[in-house]
Amino acid sequence: MTVDRGTSGWIDRGDLVAALDRAAAKRVTVISAPAGSGKTSLLRAWADRPGQPRRLAVIQVQPGQHDAQVFWLGLLDAVRHAVGPAGGAEPSAATPGSNPAAIAGRVLSELADVRDGITLVIDDLHELSSPEARLS
Repeated sequence: MTVDRGTSGWIDRGDLVAALDRAAAKRVTVISAPAGSGKTSLLRAWADRPGQPRRLAVIQVQPGQHDAQVFWLGLLDAVRHAVGPAGGAEPSAATPGSNPAAIAGRVLSELADVRDGITLVIDDLHELSSPEARLS
């Protein structure tokens, strides 16, 4: 990481973005660093750069998130948004009695159907405290 000598005062993350490009070619990439070190900023810089060659589905897990249904519906919406317009479909709404495992199955099915793949970014996954949200 180098400091940009321009007037912006921003840190040039070019080397880190390039490393993330290489890491994203793997099935799973975990970014781990202390709080406040810039993980989310790095992900946003990587995802938002001009000419991003990958389709990205991005979800931010909220602090203390414990509702598996809300998590999986958010993930489903992120995947659908990344793939493109789905006929003007409204965001998925949580419904009482809905099965999080069934929603997870829909997410996995839609991911499998994406031609040329998709990169899924789950920011702050450690905040998810729902055992029902985990796949076995």
